[in-house]
Amino acid sequence: MEISRFFWLVLAVCLSLAPVGAKPLFDSESKMINLFSDQKAHRIGDIVTIAVSESMTNQKTDSKKIAKDYSISQIAGIGIFKFLEALGIAGKSGANVNRSNTESEKFTATLTTRIVEILPNGDFRVEGKKELTLEKNKRTITISGIVRPEDIDNTNSVSSSKVADVKVDSQDAGRSPGILTRILRFLF
Repeated sequence: MEISRFFWLVLAVCLSLAPVGAKPLFDSESKMINLFSDQKAHRIGDIVTIAVSESMTNQKTDSKKIAKDYSISQIAGIGIFKFLEALGIAGKSGANVNRSNTESEKFTATLTTRIVEILPNGDFRVEGKKELTLEKNKRTITISGIVRPEDIDNTNSVSSSKVADVKVDSQDAGRSPGILTRILRFLF
């Protein structure tokens, strides 16, 4: 009987010292997947894919008109040059120059971003970066902006035309130099 009292006493002490906490089964921060709800991005760290399709056109037109009047006159010859008669030439010249230059650029990409902040109005601040290397040519594309939750479709994608304050930056690092170029740069 004494052993059972000792056992119950030790058990009571152990249970009173151990921290006890309960967590609800369906916590809003839980990573459990609810099979009956839409799995749209809604938390910090969730992934949103942005389909970037941006185009820019710059048109410049320049017009210039040039006009010039000229006249040359010579008086009649005197002395041994009497055979020269009075002579005069007058004329006008001009030109119209019209130049037109149009530059057009289109950028299309699909970038995956993460929600980095949830703003007080419920909108998401997203940021993402993609690095591509093709034949030793490195290109880095970064994007950031603000997305409304209702603009995100059921595949967690949104068009760049629906991203507010969108910033797309594409930087080309160029080709990395070959081994011979690196050796010559090192030596000289």
